[in-house]
Amino acid sequence: MTQNDASSWIQEEFSSHAFSDDRLHKRLLKITKSLAEAPTLSINQACAEWAAVKGAYRFFDNNSVSSDLILDPHYRITYERSLPDDRILIVQDTSKINYDSHRATEGLSSYSTSKGFETHGLITHTALAVNTDGVPLGVIDQKTWTRSIDDDVKELSEYKNYKRPIEEKESYRWIEALKKSKERMPDKDIVIVGDRENDIYEFFKKL
Repeated sequence: MTQNDASSWIQEEFSSHAFSDDRLHKRLLKITKSLAEAPTLSINQACAEWAAVKGAYRFFDNNSVSSDLILDPHYRITYERSLPDDRILIVQDTSKINYDSHRATEGLSSYSTSKGFETHGLITHTALAVNTDGVPLGVIDQKTWTRSIDDDVKELSEYKNYKRPIEEKESYRWIEALKKSKERMPDKDIVIVGDRENDIYEFFKKL
């Protein structure tokens, strides 16, 4: 993406914000522009100057910053792009982000085991809004989390996991994304698209 393209896209997607401090919004615009111009590079490489790198790390470490606050303007723009359509497909899927090469990073968790080796990283569930012509409109909900030892399904007996309320299970993410999609697109006929993980009784009760 060229500098002009990046600037135009950023102004469209992040012109408004929900931060309590305007300086956080300005920092977000700078970080987003750097990463949009060099999406394959790390923050250290994309932000040319050390001051910009330090500012990016401070931004993400700020307790007043959350993924929902960052994405809030994008959610609203996604809805605006859906205005010509009555029916919207919400495509849900879960991704596991592998940080095995960054074992010193704090806040990661184990999410799978293969051949006796644990994989460490993050888990992200995304709901993508798509119109009936197959054109992606944007992300309408996204949640990222780590799995505690108690939440690791391998550590839970089938009986114990069965007895847990749906709100305490990772599978609740499908219902959460459905709720958020309806809240952010209240006047749309929403069609959920998901894989077999989405085949949950409690989910269908919410439709």
